[in-house]
Amino acid sequence: MSIMFSRGSALWIIGFVAIALSSPSAWAQERIGSAQALEGNVYLRHANETEFRTLATGNPASLTDTYQTDKNSKLWLKFNDDSHNSMGQLSEIYYYDFEKSGPASFFGADMSGGTIRFIKKLPKTSPASAYILTTPTAIIQVEPTDRPADFVISVYNPKQTTVTVVWGRVRVKNVLEELKTERVLTSCQSVDIDEGKEPSRPIVVSSDTLKELIDQTTIPRTLPVDVPRCEESYVSQPPSLNLGAPPDVGVDIYYPPQIVPEPVRPCGPCEVWDGDDCVPCRWIGMDCIGGRCVRRDCPKCTVWDGSRCITCREIGRECAHGRCVPAGCRDCTIWDGRRCVPCREFGMACEGGRCVRKPCGNCQVLHKNRCVSCGELGLVCEGGRCVRKECTGCSIWNGHRCVPCEEFGKVCVGGRCVSRRDCDSCTFWDGKRCVSCAEMGMTCIGGRCAHRPCGPCQVKHGADCVSCEAAGMTCIDGR
Repeated sequence: MSIMFSRGSALWIIGFVAIALSSPSAWAQERIGSAQALEGNVYLRHANETEFRTLATGNPASLTDTYQTDKNSKLWLKFNDDSHNSMGQLSEIYYYDFEKSGPASFFGADMSGGTIRFIKKLPKTSPASAYILTTPTAIIQVEPTDRPADFVISVYNPKQTTVTVVWGRVRVKNVLEELKTERVLTSCQSVDIDEGKEPSRPIVVSSDTLKELIDQTTIPRTLPVDVPRCEESYVSQPPSLNLGAPPDVGVDIYYPPQIVPEPVRPCGPCEVWDGDDCVPCRWIGMDCIGGRCVRRDCPKCTVWDGSRCITCREIGRECAHGRCVPAGCRDCTIWDGRRCVPCREFGMACEGGRCVRKPCGNCQVLHKNRCVSCGELGLVCEGGRCVRKECTGCSIWNGHRCVPCEEFGKVCVGGRCVSRRDCDSCTFWDGKRCVSCAEMGMTCIGGRCAHRPCGPCQVKHGADCVSCEAAGMTCIDGR
């Protein structure tokens, strides 16, 4: 499912918050977590340093730190907001935002390469909290749910990002502002975000795929390894019509139920319901066997590419114990998912045979593999650091400037922008604004909006009354 950015979703931009430390004395005040466990060689560089140092278990994590894992190494970072990052081999991440503002919290990091697992339970707050990650091609934002979001981001080369959700829900879009399409992913779903393109249509991955991603990124006995039963995520029959009841007496604000149209037919052989329509098995990278969509199990030393089993060599990997693993790279090169490429292709320098990222200067921050000015991210420079601008009274920061509350569909109460829910008679709040009863196909009774009753052999469908036959139903005794 894809939706376009609304005015409210411009709050995504607020997530691009960067705070660059300029002196060693400020360092100790910006601790945001610690290294809980590691395997192999892991490296750390502080913002005021030019060289990477070897990381040890228990070392504190600080704002504007950059972390790198070597081949066959992993790192588990736990943060003060009870979130977790677990890095697989040959990965790199830079932390640019960790802030608390009243009930709201903000987290921001830029991932330039590798495979990293993220776990975060985002609370519902006002103003809204944000947990945002950027890659060379994508912006990923956690959505508030009852269960912590658990997902893996893979950046095998700077032109493609893959996001796979284990649990929870995340929102994904391309980093380019002119590409507006968003994808909302839930458990067992994966999407690719290529350079200069809208995110691909989500596909369902197998439980085995989720287990493999957890194995690639997680040190044993550190973080949960349970995964959902993805094979049950698809249904062969679309949902049926779901009609809601009118509001109870005395209810002033009424949210009409979402009406799901009844399809004219169930999904046929070799088709599956993807949430919007019946689609062929091959559209979601599955095979049709006996009229049903199934995922083919590949033999050892091969992997499923969405349409067929291919050898490890076809994707530039080596076979080890029956599994496809990244090949080793020589000095001054780094694995991009298919081949070893020079450090410079990732915007990095070679030091001691390893690819490292140089620190950014004053009034700059690392973003998408390069140092950019504060202004490019809608930030302001104060004392050589990039900070978010604070707006005064009845306005809110949209990432570039302070704008009136009304531009976000909000009203000003006590000098703050808040959601408007107090509507006049014969109107009600639809989540964004006050609308008249008539706009929602309802009638006004005693100053309240109520559903207009339909006639015999009719049912409510959206704002209209339609015949039973049009809704794929049968009329018996006028109902």
